[in-house]
Amino acid sequence: MSSSIQQIKADRRVYVDPSSPQIQGVCAWVVNECNKSGNSSIKFVKASKAEALYVNAGVNYYIDMEVSIGSLLHNCFAQVYVNGSSIRLDEFKPLLGLDLSIGILKPLLGVDLSIGILKPLLGVDASIGIL
Repeated sequence: MSSSIQQIKADRRVYVDPSSPQIQGVCAWVVNECNKSGNSSIKFVKASKAEALYVNAGVNYYIDMEVSIGSLLHNCFAQVYVNGSSIRLDEFKPLLGLDLSIGILKPLLGVDLSIGILKPLLGVDASIGIL
């Protein structure tokens, strides 16, 4: 590989096929790590977008993925560093403000689905029927 191609790969993210075995394996590993560290039961559904940034001796992967919690589907982002057989999860977060760390859905609009009561930011408590 010429030095100019190596320079391009080292300086910017490149597209990676999200359905490739490498990305599928990284996504499955991410979900497994998240399930180990909390009381969540997240399942990997599919990767929708993947990019790679070649750094030093490894690769940073930036992946948009779809996961499920029970019957609900959620879009998430993962940043993972892979260096040979070593793998490290640098970031895993929902794309729409959902808190997956404790297995409870908390959308940005303030709806707490864990108890079934709507609590919009405007202070309206839908549990007593006042809108």
